[in-house]
Amino acid sequence: MRRLLYVAVCSGVASSVLFLYQVPAMVSAGLVLGLASALAGLRGLFQLLGRLPLPWLVNRYGARQVFQVGLALVGVSSLLLLVSGNVVVAVAFAVVAGASVGASSTLESIYSAQVVQVRLIGLFLGLYSMIWGLGSAVGPVIAGFVTEATGTRLPVFVGIAIIGVLGALFIPRDPGRTDP
Repeated sequence: MRRLLYVAVCSGVASSVLFLYQVPAMVSAGLVLGLASALAGLRGLFQLLGRLPLPWLVNRYGARQVFQVGLALVGVSSLLLLVSGNVVVAVAFAVVAGASVGASSTLESIYSAQVVQVRLIGLFLGLYSMIWGLGSAVGPVIAGFVTEATGTRLPVFVGIAIIGVLGALFIPRDPGRTDP
């Protein structure tokens, strides 16, 4: 369960920084504010792309593997923001980030239910949400300090890519538990 809480921190940090920096990064890269804002809305809509095929993907590849790919893509999609002044890249970011956030955020509870005993799942998911929220609160603050200190978002987006991948690697294997 501890490893899933590490995943919660990584997911919270990566998602919140990604969401908060999307529009300013796209505007800094050269997109007009209206288009960058519209793509932020579409990123939210594209979360459905990550959720709708989940039953098929989980049946075919397993919840853990789909969760790992989704969370890793949340992080790695941040690198697209560095070159999001190009409309094609900006749209690709909205699609990839949206679908990966949609899949990984849904799989957080689905996979937790496979790893955590049924009698503890409510307690665990509450704890997971709290830890995710702490990561979500701290991530943007640290990102802001790093951006201010360096004068660029490059280290932030590289850091988010690393955090997303680390979070994916922290996802534990299902121990083959049996519920009481």
